[in-house]
Amino acid sequence: MQKSFVRARIAEAFQEAKSSDNQERLSILRLIRTAIQDKDNLARSTGRGEFVSDQTILSTLERMIQQREESAQGFVELGRLDSAEGERHEITVIKSLLPKQLCGRELEEAVERVIRETGAASVRDKGRVLGTMKKKYPGQLDFKEADRLVAERIC
Repeated sequence: MQKSFVRARIAEAFQEAKSSDNQERLSILRLIRTAIQDKDNLARSTGRGEFVSDQTILSTLERMIQQREESAQGFVELGRLDSAEGERHEITVIKSLLPKQLCGRELEEAVERVIRETGAASVRDKGRVLGTMKKKYPGQLDFKEADRLVAERIC
């Protein structure tokens, strides 16, 4: 099997953390590798292939970020700022593995391009535009911002 881009990126980050003896980063990367291995095992056991796709890995990383953001918010509400900071640090490590995010003019151009490609003309097409964007730009979108831009242009 040819190693996927995301898997290669994670393996490289793991080796760097290991060689620099960064135990905190190494621990977070182990959690990520374990989550991906769990997904791979599930794919094998259900007959969906040997390994999950980059898209599945990126979705897993995004879900991990979302979970940690929710936890950090909960810790802040409880006054446990040290725990919230730990969650934010994990978010930083996970985000470092994601592809470069589209923002500003790049995101606006991507939205406009996908609207043209899909022929979207009304609010009913919003889901199709966002679905296409998710496939074309995996791990590169802030979906709240993309959703806002799509709504501005077709609603």
